[in-house]
Amino acid sequence: MLDSLAPQLPEPSPVHRLTLFTNHRAGSEAASWLRSRGIHLLYQQSGRVVRRRVHKRRLLPGVLSRLDDSPSDVFTCILKPQDSPDLLAGLYQHLDLSIPGRGSLYLQHAKEYLPLDVPSAGALGPIAPAEPADRAPGRSAQSPQTPNTDAFQNPGPPGPGATAPGADKTGPARAAGRPDPVQHLPGSLGGLSLLTCILSMPGSGERLARVMLDLGTSVPLVTLGAGTGFRDRLGLLRITVPNDKEIVQVLIPEMDQEAVISQCVEIARLNRPGQGFLYAVPVYQALPDTRVQIGYQSRAASLDQIIATLDQLNGGTAWRRRVRSPGSEGLQIRGAGSEVSFICEEGKGSAFVQAAMSAGAPGATTARYSRLGPHSLLPGSRTSNAARERITMTVPSLSLPGILSQIWQAQHLTGIALESLQTIQAPASYTYQSGS
Repeated sequence: MLDSLAPQLPEPSPVHRLTLFTNHRAGSEAASWLRSRGIHLLYQQSGRVVRRRVHKRRLLPGVLSRLDDSPSDVFTCILKPQDSPDLLAGLYQHLDLSIPGRGSLYLQHAKEYLPLDVPSAGALGPIAPAEPADRAPGRSAQSPQTPNTDAFQNPGPPGPGATAPGADKTGPARAAGRPDPVQHLPGSLGGLSLLTCILSMPGSGERLARVMLDLGTSVPLVTLGAGTGFRDRLGLLRITVPNDKEIVQVLIPEMDQEAVISQCVEIARLNRPGQGFLYAVPVYQALPDTRVQIGYQSRAASLDQIIATLDQLNGGTAWRRRVRSPGSEGLQIRGAGSEVSFICEEGKGSAFVQAAMSAGAPGATTARYSRLGPHSLLPGSRTSNAARERITMTVPSLSLPGILSQIWQAQHLTGIALESLQTIQAPASYTYQSGS
């Protein structure tokens, strides 16, 4: 009876989900810039990026390498599709993301079921590249101008009044005879996927990050979370499965998706119960951080600089393919799924998780976020609280409508307000199944 009185699930709105992770020193600068653009739904999470540090051996030939962790700030927000090109171009120029090691930036197509609290295109105003606070002394800053956003748009014939691709353009890079880096961003053709691995065993994240660095795809990001679902069904045996999770995210070439998943399953032992699961979602536009190695360098240009240049020359990452597809020896990788994520006040997500699991969701992963800015007052709340939690789950496409309806009804039955309810297609995923 209560379910029939709850409002029906509204039609979703197409949005772009922007994710940026950068080093901790540039985190405050990135947050200030995004907030100055009127982004109210801006969330921050703490994580770490893993790179390989190389140093020379003392008194012996050769080099030694080890994994090196550095703190990173992760920012995520939603944008209207018509506003994302200008914002991405502004971030690209403001943070100097053309330099490997400054951070990763990617954009995904999503569906949002809650009213959009994002500024309109007019509210964003003109975006001019500002000089970063940590710019090297003596380095000349670019003159303020409207950024070129061709790299964030699908190629096509220029419209009326548009500049043709071969026409002369102003700016330091064009004036010097070099290609404008904004026009040749890695992944600008949509050839990347975001691989998310949720691991249960301590130390699994380090082993998996090492594999990602060996493949040379991009710098992996490691964050923390808590799991719900499979562990709760074990009864007393749940003490054998840790509640804390390590979440490893990395951008990979889409054509190598199945082969990389197969290697990750083998390294992290995901074909055993209680070890974790992984899934991949498409990325619309991306600028991955390719600085996988730091420290000793014996060449004039580092490997990450060479990779970034080849990405620009080839217009994507298809040239990187060097992993053979598993073919008939591959695992049973599931397809036709969706990633469901929602954000609420910290400590109030369990009711939504139980509602989703009652409709067929296998489980969920909870991560802690902070909402930035003065707009941290939830509807129906009298106090301001910046602590948030984001719950993420992967579900089969056939179960998606029922799960979304249960989450939406739980919002009204419990009186707990959600800030965001999004879905993204997940064409590939893997989790342990008995008998597989």
